[in-house]
Amino acid sequence: MVSAALLTGITVVFKPTSKASLAGFRLYSAFLKSGVPAGAINVVTGPGKPFGEVVVAHPDVDGITFTRSRAVGTFLQRQFIAKQPYPKPIISEMGSKNPAIVTAHADLDKAVEGVIKGAFNYGGQKCSATSRGYIIISAIGLD
Repeated sequence: MVSAALLTGITVVFKPTSKASLAGFRLYSAFLKSGVPAGAINVVTGPGKPFGEVVVAHPDVDGITFTRSRAVGTFLQRQFIAKQPYPKPIISEMGSKNPAIVTAHADLDKAVEGVIKGAFNYGGQKCSATSRGYIIISAIGLD
């Protein structure tokens, strides 16, 4: 998520998990060594709750992306929406199982292709890879 923001010219405040702050600092260092200008990426370490409380309430924060637990992601979403003067984007990857939902009206050939691509593109090595499917079948009109 940091890479995508930097590639589009967005300044980043990066707060790695407290349990892996050294890994986060090494990622930050790698960005600087690769030529990312000083100030384009900023790293903050420490407990997440005080940081989250400041970030969601700060008027200069234009958006948030978050990866980790459902509890923290939900907190950030609710607080960011409530404390900003107008809607701003927030993206949360909270470790769900990324279901594909296929309805009774779907084109099954296209649905199968989409589910397979969602699960196995990039070798299945992405956080949003499809890992379960819900197939909705309607008995109405079936012979």
